[in-house]
Amino acid sequence: MSPKDPNRPSPSVMFTEIGATQIVSDLGGQARRRMCEYLLSGGPDQVKLRVASPTFRMGSHPSNDLVLKDPSVSRFHLEIEASPNGFRVRDLESTNGTWVNNLRIKEAFLSGPASLRAGQVTLHFALTGEQVDLPLVEAREFHGLLGQSPAMREIFATLVKVAPQSATILIEGESGTGKELVAAAIHRASKRSANPFVVLDCAAIPISLIESEFFGHERGAFTGAVGRYEGRFREADGGTLFLDEIGELPLEVQPKLLRVLETRQVRRLGSTSSETVDIRLVAATNRNLAQEVNRGTFREDLYYRLAVVQLKVPPLRERPEDIRLLVGHFIKDALPDEPERANEILYGITDENWRKLERLPWPGNVRELRNFIERTLILSGGPIEPLALHRIEEEEEDPEVPPSLGADLDQPFIQRKADLIARFERAYLFGQLARHNNNLSAAARASGLDRMNFKRLLRKYR
Repeated sequence: MSPKDPNRPSPSVMFTEIGATQIVSDLGGQARRRMCEYLLSGGPDQVKLRVASPTFRMGSHPSNDLVLKDPSVSRFHLEIEASPNGFRVRDLESTNGTWVNNLRIKEAFLSGPASLRAGQVTLHFALTGEQVDLPLVEAREFHGLLGQSPAMREIFATLVKVAPQSATILIEGESGTGKELVAAAIHRASKRSANPFVVLDCAAIPISLIESEFFGHERGAFTGAVGRYEGRFREADGGTLFLDEIGELPLEVQPKLLRVLETRQVRRLGSTSSETVDIRLVAATNRNLAQEVNRGTFREDLYYRLAVVQLKVPPLRERPEDIRLLVGHFIKDALPDEPERANEILYGITDENWRKLERLPWPGNVRELRNFIERTLILSGGPIEPLALHRIEEEEEDPEVPPSLGADLDQPFIQRKADLIARFERAYLFGQLARHNNNLSAAARASGLDRMNFKRLLRKYR
């Protein structure tokens, strides 16, 4: 579908009305979503499109949910995502910016009528009274994945459809949300389940070795290649290859990966012949790859080749209904030989502590919750005092209260200033590292620092 007259003055739009949804209830196992509308100001087309997905993008590229054919609009301009706190609007590093009610934003929440502007194109946001039923499954488990929240059961419903196919899947979500578990569940539910499930973390491999890890090498292909290595694509032949942290893949390697995905042919370094591989590729990232395309750090053609099917794993703070189910699983998993003690601990958790657990933001998501439960079980030791938790209360303290600057007037100004900066840098860097479960790349991104610069500063304070 395209605009009727491609030469008409902007703004023009491929879809002038679009729906997005927000989960509002879960009654008797049936969840519903509230609809909202986005109406273009100007533009003669009256084409309507309803989107059931809670996330959609606007931009000039034809793959967007809402295509805005205006020179002021970037390829991927903005994204709107339904969440329990409202509709989150996020600018995707657009050239001319995203505006909400005449204020330029990087990210904002909409809870009522608002004016949105992408470049020079204005849209109006409004909630409607319409609701739609969600496609959910009744099960609280899918091949090792756990969840009873509407968000997770909607993911299960999608996986039931896509897992048996061979389509490439891109899994998005914050660090610690369980993207590798989703990939493993996809493999177990596929027709390839009897064949290998191979995991490769793109962020953990030195740049000089990435091609060798992907495609293999012949003996003598480079210094240190003392024998032939098949590579991960060959290792996963007949099964599933899971590329974790695909957003960390260096730009110079991306066209080589794209070529393999299109031809299904791999050539080992140092070899003169190619071999055919039969794999299903599942990739995961905690970055917004559409935003990385706008930045020029990720190839647009590779992005489309990976995002045949996209899954967004919600953060734990947006699905508190899953906390009790996950805690029970982690306690029993930590005490496999003591089922009676595990049940006693689980049933000993008070309603107050359950509420505290469900209120915490869990920036490290499911991984942080699991580590917290395991640590608590180790430290509590004796009688069942499982989660009567000083740490929960510490985390509920007001984070806005600044620590004392300790302005020691007996020291020279320059020396005292240097000491305070050093204290801040050390606390900030190691705090970010702890928040992201020692994932250096994720901590650097959250800090707004280059990975090598972040690493250099860490080394300074170690």
